[in-house]
Amino acid sequence: MPKVVTEKQSLLSLAEKPISLEKIQELSWLAKAEMTISADTEEITLEFADTNRPDLWSPEGLMRLINQYLEGKARDYSYLSDPYDNEKYVIVEESVQRVRPYIGMFLCKMPPVTEKTLKSLIQTQEKLAENYGKKRKIVSIGLYPASIVDFPIIYKGVKPNEESFTPLGFEEEMTLAEILVKHPKGIEYRDILEARKCVPLMVDKKGEILSFPPIINSRRTGEVKIGDTYLAVEATGNDLSAVRLVLNIFAMNLSDRGGQITRMRSLYPDNQIYTFPTDETEEFYLNIPQVNNLLGSEFGIEKISSNLRKMGLKSKKGTFDKELIVTVPFYRRDIMHEVDIIEDIAIASDYNDFEPQMPESYTKGGLSPQQERVDTVRQISIGMGFLEYMGNILTSKETMKTCAGKHSDPIEIANPMTSMFSCLRDFLFPGLLTAESKNSKSLYPHHIFETGEIVRKVFGQEALKTDTVFSIAYLIAGPETNFSDIYSVIDTICEMLSVKLSLLEKDFDFFIPGRSACVYLNGVNSGFLGEVSPKLLDVLGIRMPLVLCEINDISFLFERKAN
Repeated sequence: MPKVVTEKQSLLSLAEKPISLEKIQELSWLAKAEMTISADTEEITLEFADTNRPDLWSPEGLMRLINQYLEGKARDYSYLSDPYDNEKYVIVEESVQRVRPYIGMFLCKMPPVTEKTLKSLIQTQEKLAENYGKKRKIVSIGLYPASIVDFPIIYKGVKPNEESFTPLGFEEEMTLAEILVKHPKGIEYRDILEARKCVPLMVDKKGEILSFPPIINSRRTGEVKIGDTYLAVEATGNDLSAVRLVLNIFAMNLSDRGGQITRMRSLYPDNQIYTFPTDETEEFYLNIPQVNNLLGSEFGIEKISSNLRKMGLKSKKGTFDKELIVTVPFYRRDIMHEVDIIEDIAIASDYNDFEPQMPESYTKGGLSPQQERVDTVRQISIGMGFLEYMGNILTSKETMKTCAGKHSDPIEIANPMTSMFSCLRDFLFPGLLTAESKNSKSLYPHHIFETGEIVRKVFGQEALKTDTVFSIAYLIAGPETNFSDIYSVIDTICEMLSVKLSLLEKDFDFFIPGRSACVYLNGVNSGFLGEVSPKLLDVLGIRMPLVLCEINDISFLFERKAN
């Protein structure tokens, strides 16, 4: 859970009306936060339980929510409609597009930076990059003294050994390759860029290096100091929506501290132009009877609208009498469904005000037949020496296409929070391959398996439907691994479960030609197995021979034998 440390006066200065520290502590539940006040110092610790609201992970975020709740309305940020600076922009070169393609930037004039302000800025920067940015892989943030930067900024890709500069915390110049192995931040985050022949670099108009994102800034042009009043804030990443969100949040926090925000553009080689920060709102339809049905309440439109305003959401009447159109602000990406809005209504009403209801009927819980089958296969697999991997049903389309190629046609999410979770997996083995690619230093051989849900498209005469089933996949990696190893695994399982096994040779994009086959269980085409293509292994950075098998539906292992 994100944990933020601040101090008493810093927190109180953000209140729009006089308020006691005790009242702030009382209202911190609005952000699902626990507030601890040190008895000996001015220090305050905020521990947030909601990992879906990065806009709250700061003193500014907590107080913004409390101010809205007490005022009953959201604050408007006028800079979102202000014109951008024509002379200050970012040029994105083609060379960086395959490495870390997205960059956004804005400027801020603010009161002189104090030591406490600087610590708060760095803390917010780290929380957004570490928690929401998945340790800088999805997105990272950089701060710069804008007064010494010569615009425009050029964002490009370079070879690790062809550029050098003095990074923060060091006295001597180092190449980018040296930074990855010598600098503490390089060592910590080098896995993001380690296998790349080209890495990202930010330089100004004169060629002066600003930073080596997402690793470290330059000591000369990328170090914000106490007393600075003009800052440039940058974010780079692999997900445009993530870059937009963190810049929106950071700009809003600085604005709440009295900063004057100036928007900037990023110019891409394909003539795409993005402006940051951006007023990206989203609208949802809210059905009033559904609100009362889920909450067990009898709220009218006025009460619901009031609660929405307390949580920073704007609403207006819809086409129908019992319908509202709710506008989600530019700094929130956690609302993906009508139910998420209803949760905000419940929070604004105070959970303690709801009357508890006793259940009207009682049932006895137990495992479903499907889960009993899964547990049976899981126990057999562990008994054969396999380690279980547990992945997420949500994954990235890039992962699925890289591993499964044309065989994968995943169902995509319309409004994903991040490209890392942009679709529903239709195979398990890409997850196993990804796990294997990150464990090359572990002692070989590797035996891992996963059993979990996959979602497939079902095409018929009617509209497109989906089918969710439990699949199982196995992976073996080692210097002597071959086709026989993976065949013996599925053969053993079939023998233990009294299932008739047969193979039919067939080539797949991700297997070596002539070294793969379809798996037939009791005469039904149920999956595949084979030796993974060296080309795919090279793309994933796997240095050992590897075999895998996947059964599309675990129920095939429990069907009766064909006559």
